[in-house]
Amino acid sequence: MGEEPSPEVSPPLIDKPETSGEKRVSPHSADGQLPHRVEGTFVAPAPPSALPPTRHFQQLIVNTVNFTIPSGYSTQPEDVRYLGGGAYGNVIKTKAMCKDGVERYVAIKKLKEPFLDPLQCRRIYREIRLLQLMKHDNIIKAIDIYTPDSIEHKFKDVYVVTEYAGDSLFKILRDQTEHGVKIIQPEHVQFIIYQILRALKYIHSANIIHRDLKPGNLALTKDSDLTVLDFGLARSLEPRSPTLTQYVMTRWYRSPEVIYWNITNYDIQADIWSVGCIAAELMTGRPLFPGEDGIRILPFFILFQEFQRTLTREASDLALAI
Repeated sequence: MGEEPSPEVSPPLIDKPETSGEKRVSPHSADGQLPHRVEGTFVAPAPPSALPPTRHFQQLIVNTVNFTIPSGYSTQPEDVRYLGGGAYGNVIKTKAMCKDGVERYVAIKKLKEPFLDPLQCRRIYREIRLLQLMKHDNIIKAIDIYTPDSIEHKFKDVYVVTEYAGDSLFKILRDQTEHGVKIIQPEHVQFIIYQILRALKYIHSANIIHRDLKPGNLALTKDSDLTVLDFGLARSLEPRSPTLTQYVMTRWYRSPEVIYWNITNYDIQADIWSVGCIAAELMTGRPLFPGEDGIRILPFFILFQEFQRTLTREASDLALAI
């Protein structure tokens, strides 16, 4: 079968990436706090002639966060769900009418104060460029990027629209713990890790390190299709810029050299360490190295090293016996 382009939300402000096959969508019923629509629409100020034409927008408040979304995106409570938020923005899920006449779920990320400082600007620009350039089945795909503001007056808010790739592994693991129901079975773990490594092979082949692999940045559909999310902390490993930030990775998934030795020239192996931590968490249902800081994590590292030595000895004895 020939390749079918990703569905396109009209009108996109960027060139949409090509994808293979139909978009993976995992619609779920809305839960959590329902959105409250502010009635009516408005038209953004006319941008300079070099920019795309004026778009119509509507206001939506979800989980106390105000979103400005283009017309053609659903604001109905049953279609909208708050997916989460962090230091860099808030994300909702909703339906969008695509040019092929089919409604599909999308995720809309409102970037938080994107122009607050130069570092924030660089990270946001880096993430947008990577989303535009990367084309892989296990990597999130950008559909649209827009701002309701006019550059000649103000330029405060930036929104990134991507495919909706399912619930995060963090949510799935949390639901397992809260409800006492085993959702991820052993046979799923192997397929999930395979897909993570498949995505990493593609990312690392471009000399890029993700730097923030964790369950919260991995999405899974009901068919166990996995997607790597959030490239806000991703970096190129070009020789001319070898120094990397020591603290960017989420602590539970950082390698020892990053936590304790302040090594700033770490490479793709830091991502591989994170994959190992994720694999252990999927199998046990709890983080492998929990702790509020490096001191509290250290005992877990020591126990793990002793377990590793014991396992190596037993494996050697078994090999000799065979």
